[in-house]
Amino acid sequence: MKFSILIINSVEKLLNKILKFTCSPNKLLSNYFRKYKKLGIFERNIISKAVYNLLYNKSIYFYFIHNEFGNKTVSLRNLTLFCLKDLVNISCIEGLSKKEFYFFNKKIDFNLAPPLIKSNFPEWLFTKLVDQYGESETLELSKKINQSASLDLRVNLLKSKREIIIKKLLDFSIFCNPTPYAPFGLRITKKVSLKKIYLFTKGIIEIQDESSQLLTHIIEVKRGELIVDFCAGSGGKTLAIGSLIRNTGYIYSLDISKKKIEELKKRVIRSGLSNVYPIVIKNENDIKIKFLENKANRVLVDAPCSGLGTLRRNPDIKWYQKPFFIDKINNTQINILNNASKLVKIKGYLIYSTCSILKEENEDIVDKFMAINKNFCLIPIKNILKRQKIKLLINDNYYFKLLTNIHNTDCFFAAIMKRIK
Repeated sequence: MKFSILIINSVEKLLNKILKFTCSPNKLLSNYFRKYKKLGIFERNIISKAVYNLLYNKSIYFYFIHNEFGNKTVSLRNLTLFCLKDLVNISCIEGLSKKEFYFFNKKIDFNLAPPLIKSNFPEWLFTKLVDQYGESETLELSKKINQSASLDLRVNLLKSKREIIIKKLLDFSIFCNPTPYAPFGLRITKKVSLKKIYLFTKGIIEIQDESSQLLTHIIEVKRGELIVDFCAGSGGKTLAIGSLIRNTGYIYSLDISKKKIEELKKRVIRSGLSNVYPIVIKNENDIKIKFLENKANRVLVDAPCSGLGTLRRNPDIKWYQKPFFIDKINNTQINILNNASKLVKIKGYLIYSTCSILKEENEDIVDKFMAINKNFCLIPIKNILKRQKIKLLINDNYYFKLLTNIHNTDCFFAAIMKRIK
């Protein structure tokens, strides 16, 4: 199959915009394809993958264009060819010059790059991760986190069972397998669109990474309990918890974003839940939630964070995120956790979680909280996993830490603290 030079031109235009990091890649691609409707499905797929190739591999592409080809500046054209190298055969592309043909066709061993370049992390992030995990594991993590993720689904237990959904998805030629750890999850390795499938539109299945699903199991919710989802967002964890406690008890879902709470309400209706109470709050001190003080069995704080654990899905984050943001978000995280703890009843659980890979956002925040809140104690995570019959390799006794290179999920952190007095 021959491809028009239009593919190269399209990728070149998109790379020029994506490198400014003013818009998410998904939104950028969506807008572009809406404008150029004549592009076919296969062409759109190639263009999308090329854009994400840059976001995953920006360091190594720039390095080899500079060093291997002696280019003082990296042209968008050469960068585009690099992004397409592993996606299409050179013989399929029309209109290449002799120089471009040579550039595209030359074999390059990426393993020859220095560790920092090979990681495809910005230097500040690479340094932090090497300090935490060592260089070898950081490079192992980078290999897995700098590639696209599979699509994980969660089955709504109010409406169906996992084994039934596996069969029903086959009617749409969608092949999936049970997630290895989450008991009600499914994994689809090939990207598909679920928007028009009734299983999705009716709330029978939800898109949710396995790491997030596992969190709702390790907090050990029980039927009839009062649960607070303090940073609920659009409600992924709220819905999962509601499904687990079979529509009993009370779930108060709080967020400062009215838009996200409105989306949560729509999802709740689809799910069939009737025990969810969404509330828009001004901040973590809002007087609206005073009535919940000392009443909650479980308070989940899935805190705002850098999102660096989700680089498989959002690779642009690492390029626009800056070190000073970590210091700023740390203050927000500890403030939210301190205020959320006021809602926990004696013997209740306070859960702190992030989708970050940085110690400053994870263990350090928990340490700060524990130092000033002596009425809480950490619960060993290994004991919880055993009780929940989740066969998951965790190296830490107290912290729930998932790494993409080990668990094949988003990177994720959680700590569970019990109020003892």
